[in-house]
Amino acid sequence: MIRKGTNDPTARVESPSRRSQQRGKNGQVTVRPFNESDFEFIRNLATKTEGYTVCPPYILWVLSRFQPQLCGIAEEIGRGSVGYLLALPVAIDCEAVFVWQLASTFRGRRLDAPAKLLKYLISGMRKHGIETLFFTTIPNSKAERDVRALAQRVFAASPIRGTPVPREASHGEHEYRVQLPRERR
Repeated sequence: MIRKGTNDPTARVESPSRRSQQRGKNGQVTVRPFNESDFEFIRNLATKTEGYTVCPPYILWVLSRFQPQLCGIAEEIGRGSVGYLLALPVAIDCEAVFVWQLASTFRGRRLDAPAKLLKYLISGMRKHGIETLFFTTIPNSKAERDVRALAQRVFAASPIRGTPVPREASHGEHEYRVQLPRERR
């Protein structure tokens, strides 16, 4: 195979199987609580995600400090960050969690980082006996379809549309709820 952009017939593109052998652990995504060194990545990706608020570093610090089981960073081993999740409890008795932002780079989506971030969240929720998750999105949008498919795959549950978000907060978004299935023992 000739590499695009060159006239050199000896320049070859490696086959996918050869690339993955050399890649080693690249391509594997792990999720961990985020810290100060991740703030720039989170803020930068938020600027590229339509409708997202760029979170002030102070709020990121609060979330990283007090919600480490609900907020995480997805990293491709050997290559760096590919996604993040910001979530917080919605009541004093913590009966539910609200997913504020779930974002991923293009590469992160290819590596299934959003699903891994949600599995991380589920683990944190289950540790605290939380079974309800809330988020907002625009009905019938690509984002809603993507989240619906992701929820079905990760939670084995479909989001239920709730009330609209006030126009002053966001035009066209609705609240959605996902009830996690009970854990089998």
